[in-house]
Amino acid sequence: MKMPEFSDIAEMAKSVFGKVGEGTGKGVQALKGVESLIGKVSDTAQGLAEQAENLATLHDEAHAALARMKEWDKSLKSKLEKAHGYAVF
Repeated sequence: MKMPEFSDIAEMAKSVFGKVGEGTGKGVQALKGVESLIGKVSDTAQGLAEQAENLATLHDEAHAALARMKEWDKSLKSKLEKAHGYAVF
């Protein structure tokens, strides 16, 4: 079963809260607060998904750069294997 997108969950919540929101009282206020929270969580999740996509692209680009450098300098592979760490800029 496919997990619903956060935007779908937010829309479902708005639908439910809209029906409940026709009343008054503390319960309705609490539900509206939950609706607001769901919207913020949805926005945060969307931002995290975008960051994950950007990091995946960066990771691929770094590996491609390393491959080019190893092709250019055949001794680089053994040096990197012995190194405690390295960075690609």
